[in-house]
Amino acid sequence: MGRAPAQGPEFCRMIGDVQTWVSAAETDDDTCTDGFEEVPTDSPGVKRNVKKIVEKHVGRIARFTSNALALVNLYASSSSRSRHVKC
Repeated sequence: MGRAPAQGPEFCRMIGDVQTWVSAAETDDDTCTDGFEEVPTDSPGVKRNVKKIVEKHVGRIARFTSNALALVNLYASSSSRSRHVKC
């Protein structure tokens, strides 16, 4: 059997941790593409469109991450009301 759902302060701590992790992932998408600023597009072996391809995929992941954070926040809000706790 599974563990009982978190209650009170434990629930708030767990939700806070998840919000922090997902927010950090959102921040990392900019850091990922920032590294391409230093790579000249005419460097041997570097295709001109690599940065665009990476930015496209990172942008897509950023949207998923943003949606995930919205869902976590919605869950936290609705669950804290039903648990009668304020996080």
